[in-house]
Amino acid sequence: MIAYEANEYLLDDTARIVIHLNITKISRTKLFDANGNRIYNIEITTHP
Repeated sequence: MIAYEANEYLLDDTARIVIHLNITKISRTKLFDANGNRIYNIEITTHP
């Protein structure tokens, strides 16, 4: 299941930015991080 959640940012001048990220593709790579965890590639699109 992929969940949808908007990201909100409050700037120093009290302006608020809301970003909606839509995941379009998740793929597993052959790479691992320093702790041995698999690294995944996530493709997203953004909508205001």
